[in-house]
Amino acid sequence: MEFHCDKCGREYRIADDKVRGKTLNVKCLKCKESMVVTGSADSKVVSTAGPMHFQPAIVRDRFDERVKPAFEKLNSMLAADAPNARSVHQGLAHFVKEVRDLDEMVAKWSEKRP
Repeated sequence: MEFHCDKCGREYRIADDKVRGKTLNVKCLKCKESMVVTGSADSKVVSTAGPMHFQPAIVRDRFDERVKPAFEKLNSMLAADAPNARSVHQGLAHFVKEVRDLDEMVAKWSEKRP
């Protein structure tokens, strides 16, 4: 099966049996655009639906992978007997960046919801 990124036009190929009857979330390797690829159960016809719609599981996974570890690292620095102010400041900045990135991702999905 072949499909392309609606944003940059990069073309992709994937085995038909991997998408037949399934819906996959795919990220373009060139422009990082997220797409939903849907394979028909009985044919090779597929559709790509531009940017992904809001999916709480993806937000939860992103939180678990990036925000939660940043928070835990910051928390352990603050729990130290003599926390290093510079390290704590950097840890806090990293944590805030991860939270903002997650918030922006949710906001973009919310704007594009049908």
